[in-house]
Amino acid sequence: MNKLRSVVAMSIGAALILPGCDSNSNSNSVPSSPSVSAPAENPEAGTSDQAIPPVAEIPQDDFTAEEGFTALAFSDFTPVFANEETWKEHGTSIVTTGEPKGYLQTSQTFSNFTLKLEYRFLPKPKLAEEKRPLSNTGVLLYIDEEQAIWPKSVEVQGKHVEMASIKSNGGIPDVVITDDQAAREAARKPVGEWNELTIISADGALTSFLNGTQICQSEPAERQSGHLGFQAEGFPVEFRRIRIQTR
Repeated sequence: MNKLRSVVAMSIGAALILPGCDSNSNSNSVPSSPSVSAPAENPEAGTSDQAIPPVAEIPQDDFTAEEGFTALAFSDFTPVFANEETWKEHGTSIVTTGEPKGYLQTSQTFSNFTLKLEYRFLPKPKLAEEKRPLSNTGVLLYIDEEQAIWPKSVEVQGKHVEMASIKSNGGIPDVVITDDQAAREAARKPVGEWNELTIISADGALTSFLNGTQICQSEPAERQSGHLGFQAEGFPVEFRRIRIQTR
């Protein structure tokens, strides 16, 4: 079990490894398994065509992590394949422009844990209304030490249309999942609103919850330990209330 120092600040979600990557991996469904109870290549160059909202437009959040959980702040992460503007700390939130593509990675590694967080997609200039459901990000788990835009890892999707689904990244074997699309559609909030993800990792098996509703389960993956991360995938995103409980 890894310990992470406590710092200032997922009833689960969807997609933070949340939108689909440009990976070629596809998960295979299996018959439903028992539910788990929710806990009480080269970096792409370029600059973002959207600016992170001013701090004044991002309200301060006085949220306190539950007992047994450790809050994760911007100082607990390291940007990978990013420029100076890609990732910023705004109050208690972490905000990305989404460009260039890459990820924000924890300094520590984790294996068995419960991860909780909230995220929302921020406005993107020139994005047509019908394209908004394609807003994309993801939560990366068990990230390999070898850095790549799509690193070897397992992802809980943050992409709006696939929130809380589970998939493999970076060329590792496909994960076998049980996924509930009807539950996703019922639990998911509109683009621009906060969605809460909870991710439970137990010996490489993952269970994801979106806004308190179980969405997806995976069988143990090839990778069962590594860094955690959030993806920059071309869309501005705000993350908050990130906290973890290890065991």
